[in-house]
Amino acid sequence: MFKEYRRITIPLILMACIFLYGMIGFKIIFGKSWANSLYKTVVVLGTVNEPYEGNEAENLEREGKILISQVFTISLVFIGMGGLLFFLSSITAFFVEGDLRNILQRRRMQKKIEELSNHFIVCGAGETGAYIVEELHHTRRPFVVIDSDQEHIDRLGMPAINFIVGDATEDETLLLAGIKHARGIMCVLANDQENLFVTLTARQLNPKLRIIAKVVSRRSEDKLKAAGADSVVTPSFIGGMRLVSEMIRPSVVTFLDKMMRGRKQVTRIEEVSLSPGSKLSGKSLKECDFGSKTGVLVIATKHPEEEDFHYNPDPNTTLDDGTTLVVIGNAESVSKARDLAGMG
Repeated sequence: MFKEYRRITIPLILMACIFLYGMIGFKIIFGKSWANSLYKTVVVLGTVNEPYEGNEAENLEREGKILISQVFTISLVFIGMGGLLFFLSSITAFFVEGDLRNILQRRRMQKKIEELSNHFIVCGAGETGAYIVEELHHTRRPFVVIDSDQEHIDRLGMPAINFIVGDATEDETLLLAGIKHARGIMCVLANDQENLFVTLTARQLNPKLRIIAKVVSRRSEDKLKAAGADSVVTPSFIGGMRLVSEMIRPSVVTFLDKMMRGRKQVTRIEEVSLSPGSKLSGKSLKECDFGSKTGVLVIATKHPEEEDFHYNPDPNTTLDDGTTLVVIGNAESVSKARDLAGMG
């Protein structure tokens, strides 16, 4: 809260200190009551009038306080004028430069985040995080981005996304992002230490959460998995595989690139799992007829008790609760397939 209103909080505190200085001065030097001291402070700051009433100046001169009273009054006027100008400029900037609008927008966004469930959290909006956000946006997944730098958020070029400007390693930030109700979190911060800390914290806050972490040094892989990461991704390894694939299987790489980066139609390889009690349980792929009902192409299946996938499955393959289907289709087709499987 203080961070949001810092631009006006500091000037308000400064003005309060100036008024307190004036009241104490009038109380000690002039012998006024606290109420009268407040009144005299307002009069001096507001009208820059003489603070003396009646023969008050003569009495102060007899007591040897006239000089200190004059120094006090001059200092109060100059300090008050400076403080008032600073206060007015800060208040003006708060409204004119959009600080208040940004605060209200963030509060509305926070309400939207609180309503999210089964969403994804992206920790880090740098180069890697930007690609993650783009993919989640294209495939219509609900998500929240966390980054400590507002410029990184702005650079994403997606004003409608849900985001939090804060430290992803802090419990409070992750709770604001709805980690208790999230489906998964991706840790793509700048270094392995930060990703390790976020992984450990996220696992403690939500034991059922799926956690994917980026690792810079492969020596940190085991540490991240021990901290609770379900999977660890090494950008250097992915980059190396991409380079060799470009060399030995260029057509396949081109096919995947066109599929992943297509702007006119977002086609992806996705997974669809049969929920417990799904109406498709016990039926064959042929009977389910995913192709005509949803528009997806089933390219592999995996039964819950098995580790291996069955590629190009036989149409007579029977589906059970928990069976995972690997399919190709656009976002709308995949959504229909998930609804049909009972994942909606």
